Amino acid sequence: MSQDLDQHNSWWLQQDGKTVLLDGIAHVIRVSTYRASYPYERDVISVQAEPVNKTTQYYLAIKKVLGDDWSTDVLASGPSFQTQVMQLLQQPTK
Repeated sequence: MSQDLDQHNSWWLQQDGKTVLLDGIAHVIRVSTYRASYPYERDVISVQAEPVNKTTQYYLAIKKVLGDDWSTDVLASGPSFQTQVMQLLQQPTK
């Protein structure tokens, strides 16, 4: 689910392509923006956490249930999940 690209959500723009461990599984953060026109003109942002390894049993089991490739919509996943991802992205890399 996309959200308006405002001052709060603009932080995500610098996180595109970074990798985080969610439940022990590596995910790459994919950020995209576009100009929406309905119901009014505005810039919107979408943030996805996409599993890096799409050949794991974890990924393939969920893909089988869903019937397609999948990723996690960070902005639609609720404030606690967003906070968890933000904290992981702010940790120094080793």
